[in-house]
Amino acid sequence: MATAKKSVKKATVKRAPAKSTAKTSVTHTVRKRDAPVQSFRIARPADPFLTLRVTRQTIYWAALAIIVLALGLWVVDINDRVQRIYDEVDSLNQDSISIMSPTAQ
Repeated sequence: MATAKKSVKKATVKRAPAKSTAKTSVTHTVRKRDAPVQSFRIARPADPFLTLRVTRQTIYWAALAIIVLALGLWVVDINDRVQRIYDEVDSLNQDSISIMSPTAQ
């Protein structure tokens, strides 16, 4: 038997024209420094360590502390309520057990 080769026509795929890429320019800025950085030297603090000053950060920390304490008290209150409910259920169960069981004579 002879094998016959069939010619296969390939389908041509039309592609969209290529889009041009946008060119962006990068500008580098030179930073001006107030004082040159000197390594291996002790930096003197601008303010003494134990100065008491109310800043915006102090207000943020105080608000956060108040929120945390309020949520903690709320959780303790919920826990107390749940424990009271458990105690009430236990006392009712204890009462029902003592009523149903006859005393031995």
